[in-house]
Amino acid sequence: MTIEITFAISVLSILVNIVMAIFTISKSSKTENKQDTATLTTVIVKLDMLSSNLAEIKSQMQDNKKESKEFAERLIKLEQNIKVVENYIYKDSIGEKHA
Repeated sequence: MTIEITFAISVLSILVNIVMAIFTISKSSKTENKQDTATLTTVIVKLDMLSSNLAEIKSQMQDNKKESKEFAERLIKLEQNIKVVENYIYKDSIGEKHA
């Protein structure tokens, strides 16, 4: 009879340990899930910020390209005007020497 009581206590002890292990695993799993969710949320927020910053940079780059193109066109017109003025001055200086 003492062997049966000892055996019953051992089996009960094993069952309690198994239940405690399952409880601990499920509790740590819930904690890890909360931490993973928080980390994932942080990553998503940072990715959204990066995405909006990237869109803003692209927009600024397009504006810079447009502005650069306008400056190039203005420079071409300016160079053409300088050539016209140089030709006018050159013709006037030649005309004065021959006259």
